[in-house]
Amino acid sequence: MSHTLIESVDTVIVDLPTIRPHKLAMHTMQQQTLVIIRVRCSDGIEGIGESTTIGGLAYGNESPESIKTNIDSHLGPLLVGQDAANINAAMLRLGKVAKGNTFAKSGLESALLDAQGKRLGLPVSELLGGRVRDSLEVAWTLASGDTARDIAEAEQMLDIRRHRLFKLKIGANEVSADLKHVIAIKKALGERASVRVDVNQYWDESQAIRAIEGPLYVAGAPIVEGEARMDDGSEDGVATVMFLQGKVTGPDGKPLAGATVDLWHANTQGNYSYFDKSQSEYNLRRRIVTDAEGRYRARSIVPSGYGCSPDGPTQEVLDLLGRHGQRPAHIHFFISAPGHRHLTTQINLAGDKYLWDDFAYATRDGLIGDIHFNDDPEAAHARGVEGRFAEVVFDFQLQHAPAPEAEQRSQRPRALQEA
Repeated sequence: MSHTLIESVDTVIVDLPTIRPHKLAMHTMQQQTLVIIRVRCSDGIEGIGESTTIGGLAYGNESPESIKTNIDSHLGPLLVGQDAANINAAMLRLGKVAKGNTFAKSGLESALLDAQGKRLGLPVSELLGGRVRDSLEVAWTLASGDTARDIAEAEQMLDIRRHRLFKLKIGANEVSADLKHVIAIKKALGERASVRVDVNQYWDESQAIRAIEGPLYVAGAPIVEGEARMDDGSEDGVATVMFLQGKVTGPDGKPLAGATVDLWHANTQGNYSYFDKSQSEYNLRRRIVTDAEGRYRARSIVPSGYGCSPDGPTQEVLDLLGRHGQRPAHIHFFISAPGHRHLTTQINLAGDKYLWDDFAYATRDGLIGDIHFNDDPEAAHARGVEGRFAEVVFDFQLQHAPAPEAEQRSQRPRALQEA
């Protein structure tokens, strides 16, 4: 039985100018550099593939120049003389001999698939098991670096009905400045457009932690001094009582009296008050002003984790990726004090099934709340409760604000924002 063999592999670098400077966190692009790959086979069929990356080596460990060199000198010669129709065997051969080089290998695999599709008269989607939809909406990237220009560009795309999904390139500026940029664009476009962001790996962990909020905050929760009860008692006998406490300090480790700890979490069903109309107003939401020792204390209930709506578009996408949409039990915090940077964060509770499998990737070593359950009747009596209860202790350290605006939470739209 004769096989169709790979006769040659050629590459060429193509520089395509962008319609405007494309500002990323690590680099401003004036052009997109592509590596075009041509695989010629003994039956006369040619397959075309493409490999590319951005920002030289700032984005990853491959550049267009290294992709071309490695294909020309190493990967391409390994494929010459191999069965053009056995793509899995070809890629396995590359994997055994050459480590990494994922962009280069993906371009070669695309070219082999393109050739096989032409050979069989089939679209590549059929070679991969069949398409799941006939069309896919494509996002337009807004990356001029200027808020007004990005808004104008998005408005134009909406007017000509070309795009309604927009990806905003951020990360080059302070988190607060990036948030203002994103909020201004979303406010201008409203419900006509869907907006998402891309930091291009540029935030470090401390910056990302400061930006964790989620969409379920409600402004104007009751404010109390030192200690608060957060739940309304509606889940007594069902929920486990939780005592949460901690200390807020400054960068020098000294207690911050008068700091505001604004916290909120879900009930035992994974639902939040205001959005879940069966709950009372501000249930499981409080603002606590720290005492002279910088301490806050709250009595609440152990929250439940929750997942995306099983019938919603987010879960639909996750299903296609073979991923769940579950989050571990967690508690959200805004913490503020005069002269200090506003902190937005959350803690995930230890022991939860999804602690290290959070679909939102929000678990960090420094943001795990150790929760201790106590079944001692005497300890429960001393706490003024019956049966099992839980205790969580979590401290926070604020940093000095470099400017007055850093003391404030971002101005993104929120429920009851004016409260």
